[in-house]
Amino acid sequence: MVDLPTVVCCGDSNTYGAVGSTGRRHSRDVRWPGVVARASATSPGGGPPAVRLVAPPPLGTLTIASELWGFGASTATSAGLAPFYREVAARASAAFLDAGALVATDPSDGVHVDPAAHGILGRAVALAVAGPLPGSSAPAG
Repeated sequence: MVDLPTVVCCGDSNTYGAVGSTGRRHSRDVRWPGVVARASATSPGGGPPAVRLVAPPPLGTLTIASELWGFGASTATSAGLAPFYREVAARASAAFLDAGALVATDPSDGVHVDPAAHGILGRAVALAVAGPLPGSSAPAG
């Protein structure tokens, strides 16, 4: 019997898999948590860090719909989140990953990520089970 890691994903509409241009949801196998589950099931390695904090990618160019959703005032704030997340992770001795270093939002709404980005992010988080990632930091000792 293979001992699989437990990954708890607490997140936003990208974790949910929202498709901004349609209001629908990506299928489970496309959403990045689903990619993590598949990749973790097939990857060797040790257990994950106790906590891994992932900063979301910054908002891109917003559409009218995104503005109506209330994201307009958040563009500048989102661009500066990664350093704050990194600091919180360091204070908590948690591993950190900057999703914005790996993926960008889909231009269809500037808020959500597309299927390819879900795959990239999911594989990156799955690799975290086995060790540090490029663009990430391990917990301070």
